[in-house]
Amino acid sequence: MKISNILHTSFIGLSLIATSCSKSTFSDINTDPNRPASVTTPTILVTAEKQLVSALRSEEVSLRGAQLFAQYFSQNIYTDQSRYQIPTSYSDNYWTATYKSLNNLNEIIKLNTNESTKAIASAGTAGTNTNQIAIARILKAYAFQSLTDVFGDIPYESYGNKDADFEALQQDPDNLTPKYASQEKIYKDILNELQQAADTLAKYPTATTFGTADIIYKGSNTNWAKFANSLRLRVANRIKGKDAALATTHIADAIKKGIFTSNNDNAIFKYSKTSPNEAPLFRATVTANRKDFAISNVIVETLQGSRGPFKIADPRLSKFAKPTSSGNIYYGQPYGLPLAAGNLFPVDKISLPSDIINAADYGEVLMEYAEVAFILAENNNWDQSNYEKG
Repeated sequence: MKISNILHTSFIGLSLIATSCSKSTFSDINTDPNRPASVTTPTILVTAEKQLVSALRSEEVSLRGAQLFAQYFSQNIYTDQSRYQIPTSYSDNYWTATYKSLNNLNEIIKLNTNESTKAIASAGTAGTNTNQIAIARILKAYAFQSLTDVFGDIPYESYGNKDADFEALQQDPDNLTPKYASQEKIYKDILNELQQAADTLAKYPTATTFGTADIIYKGSNTNWAKFANSLRLRVANRIKGKDAALATTHIADAIKKGIFTSNNDNAIFKYSKTSPNEAPLFRATVTANRKDFAISNVIVETLQGSRGPFKIADPRLSKFAKPTSSGNIYYGQPYGLPLAAGNLFPVDKISLPSDIINAADYGEVLMEYAEVAFILAENNNWDQSNYEKG
């Protein structure tokens, strides 16, 4: 009898809950009151820029990857990565972070093409729809090139080419496995994307797009057009051995329309001194209170002129490395030591990264004039003038 009463009471309670919770109530519960219904495109841009650069220059990809492989840095506590023991999570995280940036860049394009949002997207200092789309296309090209250089065939998306193989960034629940486009198709389309974006921005050289939300160029259409053409120069140079005719055409056109001519044109994302937007190296060392990365003996000796073909001391050593705290000399950590030997060199006896490259507001370079000068030298029979500029 008691069990019957309990069941009866429970059934009444459930019935009351079922009848009192309408669809609209459940909808209200599932709506996050702290999440904005819409975000301005300049806000999306600064997020996408940081996501993109931080993915490429993260502790995992840059500090525990490229900087070690080039032997600029050396590990002095845990030496796994300098001995080429790389967790697969590093590449997984890079993939995920870069596609997050690409989704945000694509959202900028959607907001500037959708008839119901175009006017709002171009309000205030955001700039015209066409200019916003052009800058988003340039950053997408940069991101996709970095991805395909690492992984080969990848899911790809293009603003100007509706190729059936380009299925990325659709955000379609019915297509959770987009096609992997071939690297050949991707490279060729990136060239067209950059050309069209640069040509668009060149029509409005004095216009500003995204305003101060654009960390890289502060909204300068002229600088973005130069960056697009310089990046096209890089991409075309990469395929010269596979499609010389196409590469030569794009190289000539990019140079004609305007590429980097000095360091003032460099594409740089400058981080902030304010948490949590400091540079990756700063966060991995100062914020984390760690000294895992020392300057490698290879780069120290090379810049001192005691290793390699150049026997003259390079003044950049003092900009790159700190003198040892105990002896006030430059001493690099031997590279690639086994784990047991990694801590044989106390941090006061080796050179650590300088305050310049380890600054909280360090500017990470996406592309610089030196690279452009080297590409020009290579495409002009390694002429000495451009070589020296590089």
